[in-house]
Amino acid sequence: MKPSSPSRLATMIAAIAIGSLAATWAVGRVMSEHKQAREDSQSSASLTDKMKTVCVGRFLLDMPSDAQIDLGSATIDGIDIAAFRETREEFHQRLADREAQITTLTNRLGGNKNLESASTVSTNNGLVGKVFVHSRTVTEGTQGNGLGVERYRYEGVTVEALVHGDGVSVDLVSKDRGLAWIEDVPELVKKLVVNPENRIPDEAGFCLDHAYVRDPLTAEQKEKITMSDMQARARLVPAAQ
Repeated sequence: MKPSSPSRLATMIAAIAIGSLAATWAVGRVMSEHKQAREDSQSSASLTDKMKTVCVGRFLLDMPSDAQIDLGSATIDGIDIAAFRETREEFHQRLADREAQITTLTNRLGGNKNLESASTVSTNNGLVGKVFVHSRTVTEGTQGNGLGVERYRYEGVTVEALVHGDGVSVDLVSKDRGLAWIEDVPELVKKLVVNPENRIPDEAGFCLDHAYVRDPLTAEQKEKITMSDMQARARLVPAAQ
């Protein structure tokens, strides 16, 4: 066998060395990636083990169990809604105080008929309370209609519902509501379900803090709710319908 020349032998040794370095680098990279993937998996598993799911409006949010969130007042169809914990005794005292306060206010003409009606509420979902209609407003004047001038007159009232059930009070109010839509407030009250522990509802609806509103609700009713002070990144997924 013809012996290899020194230059050829050096080239072979260099090639072997480079191949060894490349293999070592590749193995090191794979091990590094595997280690990172394992750490990510462990971190994800640790995070997932301590997750909680909360219902906010029409969505379910998955977030760490120690995350703190604050749900603000909600609005549906121009009706502001706030739910909060309160004892039955505290609620009835507050209800009586509120009715007395509305009654003592003067109406727009300076008379003593600011409170126009106070209706007792008792729903199939266990809520009790009252709906008040008060503080009528009248706006009138003239406006052009393209052919001339015509008079207009708009009347609105404040519709306010205070209801309670299972340690949760819900206040609903719509100011200066058109007379044709007064009944929208008591109709919305009928769909309210208190949810003291904020459990995930097993039916479609719109989640508030400590309560939710059962469907059907329409897109025209323009639901809105605010959430703040969330301390951890959450994964947003559509709620089951």
